[in-house]
Amino acid sequence: MGQNHTNASADRMPSAKILIVEDERIVAADLQGRLERMGYEILEVISSGAAAVEYAVTNRPDLVLMDITLRGGMDGVAAAEEMRRRIDVAVVYLTAHSDEATLQRAKITDPFGYVLKPFDERELLKTIEMALYKGTTDKRLREHQHWLSTTLQTINDAVITTDTEGRIHLFNPVAERVTGWTSERAEGLGIDQVCIFVNDDTRQSSIVPGDSVIMVSRTGARTHMQRIVTPIRDPRGATIGAVYAFRDRAFIGLPCPKNRAGIGSIIGIFPPHPFETGRTLILRDHPQIVKSEGESISGFIKPFGCAAGSMP
Repeated sequence: MGQNHTNASADRMPSAKILIVEDERIVAADLQGRLERMGYEILEVISSGAAAVEYAVTNRPDLVLMDITLRGGMDGVAAAEEMRRRIDVAVVYLTAHSDEATLQRAKITDPFGYVLKPFDERELLKTIEMALYKGTTDKRLREHQHWLSTTLQTINDAVITTDTEGRIHLFNPVAERVTGWTSERAEGLGIDQVCIFVNDDTRQSSIVPGDSVIMVSRTGARTHMQRIVTPIRDPRGATIGAVYAFRDRAFIGLPCPKNRAGIGSIIGIFPPHPFETGRTLILRDHPQIVKSEGESISGFIKPFGCAAGSMP
């Protein structure tokens, strides 16, 4: 039965490499033996916090099991903090007991879990599997966020995302240019505070019908824009926000500058620009951003940029 348990564990995470940082030899040897029977690869067992940091930076383990109360100049909390500062690694603390101040310090390092001594094998396995899963998921999310941020920095359209209350969450450089707001100042504000539109020469509120609008920046500069509003949905289909994309009408039908593209063409769905109807826009991860022909999004979010009930 024990052999079956070991094989099942190895199948779940066959390539997981673990670094053990523990200064009690008997505890470290017991932990190493348990983990190897579960199918994990133990890179090394180290008793010094400073040595563990350097080893982790060089060898990049998937997971570090870190004794909180290491002896010496660098305890487990300080070692974990330095590791997380230098590399992307999941840390699980090992502890029998600790004072409240140490535990509070440990929380700040954002650990992936705690394992209490003496070890319960089922709890140990569960904590490790959850830490490895969360570490992988968080890494993918950060990579996706970096990909999306880089993409939005290079496209030729103004892109703004909001929550369901219209509060701005993302603001790309083109949006900064056409509105006169920096992303730092705009984030958290209502989109109707940042984006002001007019019809012809009459200044009006941000509720302006139609897809063709004139945006007025903080400096008074006016830009004729083509607009699209798209709901952001979570994996269950619930609306959690919106994407507002604006293109300077002076560039519509012209080739984009070198190394720049519209939001539609860079994702590969809207050639040559993202304001044609009857297409679908999806940003290859959750939450989905969807706009399809005939879809009504009026009422899904605080009205902005068009009359209630007439959203594109």
